[in-house]
Amino acid sequence: MEEAIPDGPTVLLIDSDPDILKLMEYAFETEGIEIIPCTEATEALRHVADGKVDCAVVDLHHARTPECLGFLNAVRSLPMGRDLPVLVTSTTLHAETLEQALALGARKVIPKPFYPSEVLREVRAAVGHPAA
Repeated sequence: MEEAIPDGPTVLLIDSDPDILKLMEYAFETEGIEIIPCTEATEALRHVADGKVDCAVVDLHHARTPECLGFLNAVRSLPMGRDLPVLVTSTTLHAETLEQALALGARKVIPKPFYPSEVLREVRAAVGHPAA
């Protein structure tokens, strides 16, 4: 696999589905965007705390995160996470939960299933990097 372009953004992707992680990693890295795939919220929070992340994409109903809402709360409590753009993916779009996610600072909700190009477009908008 090609190396990511050094000045490209780094995206934290949190999902319990290894196939989604692999697909997104391939799609993003071919565009010069580094992916940090995570299945555990604690690992993901460590990357945010270390300042290694430019944007996060998190599954709203991640199996190992009590809720995406808890992850958003935890991210916002970290100095490096206060302004981190967070995109939320979801297979179920309950209005109340989505409103809570947006109130906690999620930039956008992307319904599943999605095309990697949709997420890539939203990530580029969130981090201010135009298409290569």
